[in-house]
Amino acid sequence: MIRLNVTQRALLAAGSAVGALANPLRGDLVATLGETTGTAALTHMHDKMMMNKTGLEILKEKPRVTKHTVDTEYLSNLPSNTFGHHYYQFMTSNGLSAQRAQTKFVEDEELAYVMTRYRENHDFLHTLTGLGVTVPEEICLKWYEMVQTELPMCALSASSVQYLLPSLRKGFSCLIKYLGV
Repeated sequence: MIRLNVTQRALLAAGSAVGALANPLRGDLVATLGETTGTAALTHMHDKMMMNKTGLEILKEKPRVTKHTVDTEYLSNLPSNTFGHHYYQFMTSNGLSAQRAQTKFVEDEELAYVMTRYRENHDFLHTLTGLGVTVPEEICLKWYEMVQTELPMCALSASSVQYLLPSLRKGFSCLIKYLGV
């Protein structure tokens, strides 16, 4: 964990926001933006988890979704109509790993775990929604995450659609499909 003062946090948030808007595929910048702007949302998510039996269990046990805990061979052999098999197909067809970047800029250990859990579950949402990993599809997923998590990074990502090149705008059919926009 890296401690930041208010000025450092603001500069890092602004720089990562500009960088992520310029290149939405820079996951490191998106992650930094989420960590430097998400304290209130992470606190809210943590509080919601504390009020729920399953949430409490998750916070107590702190399960992880990593390349060490996901048995890809097992998932690949599940019936084709299962979530696990679909998750395996999504991950392998997109060349993805369950490994996520370490949370660096969230000072509270409990909130850092909530951020880690959010990141590790991101690809589950791709699997559930059927959204791929193109920039328009990632931004569509950020709309969903914005409503669910209230993370400012998701709101910034979701609202960035208006700044994209016109050639990319046509890829946002997922907004119509999922949001009725």
